[in-house]
Amino acid sequence: ELNKKPDLYVFALGSENYSQSRNGFNRLQYSIDDAEAIAELFQQSGTGKFENVHIKVITDQDITRDTLRGIRATLENTSVDDTAVVFFAGHGMRKETPVNEANRLLRDIYPGGPSTLRYTEPPNLFYYITSQSHKDRPWQNAIPLDMIRQLMDGIPARQKILMIDACNSGEGESTVNTMPSQFAQEQAERQYDHEEVEHPAQTAELNRGEEEEGLTRRGVILRIARSIDQREMAKMFPELRRGTGTIEISASTASQSAYESGSIGNGFFTAAVIEGIRGGKARDENGQITAGGLRKYIFNRVDELSHGRQQPMTTRDIAGRDFAIVGQ
Repeated sequence: ELNKKPDLYVFALGSENYSQSRNGFNRLQYSIDDAEAIAELFQQSGTGKFENVHIKVITDQDITRDTLRGIRATLENTSVDDTAVVFFAGHGMRKETPVNEANRLLRDIYPGGPSTLRYTEPPNLFYYITSQSHKDRPWQNAIPLDMIRQLMDGIPARQKILMIDACNSGEGESTVNTMPSQFAQEQAERQYDHEEVEHPAQTAELNRGEEEEGLTRRGVILRIARSIDQREMAKMFPELRRGTGTIEISASTASQSAYESGSIGNGFFTAAVIEGIRGGKARDENGQITAGGLRKYIFNRVDELSHGRQQPMTTRDIAGRDFAIVGQ
């Protein structure tokens, strides 16, 4: 049909039923709320713009690697003008992975891939933590980032957004154990001493990763300083992701926590997405909310909400394509 509108596909996944004994992580409060809010947001904003809006929310024990294979099978049936959105909320972490386990994951993610597709050194991989996985052995049941990215790589739909609201989900080498620049340390000290930043030990915020360490004045200043250095690097090199046609927005850099807040009732990242779309704060002069405009709003708003402790990584395909999410 020549005048048929495209379809919208949204998969929103949220895990919060964690425990120290089962996973090595504390329970989260708002990951499922985040997933449901994202689903409702796109259901409302997509009505009228799309012919059909396909929404699925998946939570806790229902999130497995087989679940992702099912999502992939659905997305393989999209059309070129359709839009696909996949959202994850929950705990995330990076873990040095034994070579044999990393190569087993590669064979699982890329079956039939070339023999040269293998690791020779233990890689530091990002994992989305499922309710069945443990932080000491995430390669057993957690979901590696490449498996998440494979959900939309090569599917017919050309307009694709991947959002990950979890700690350590961004690109780049971790700077957790490196000393930040003198410039960043001095700026961080000014922010801390003038109370421009909320001290983590005094807030009700939870991070979506490993427990915070070093909440002394010096420890907090070093964390802020590393965030400042990461932000400056992002300004210099904003596009770090290989071009697969997917706009990928991660809640934090490779070395940062991603926070959720009781006063907001969502993660900072998800709150920014909701404000940008439902609140219209990411609209451009033509009344549209584009993927690029949303990306820019999320980056600035999360930085503001977290007082510089969390900077999303925002990336795009190599062709620099942009498209309207809301608006004609």
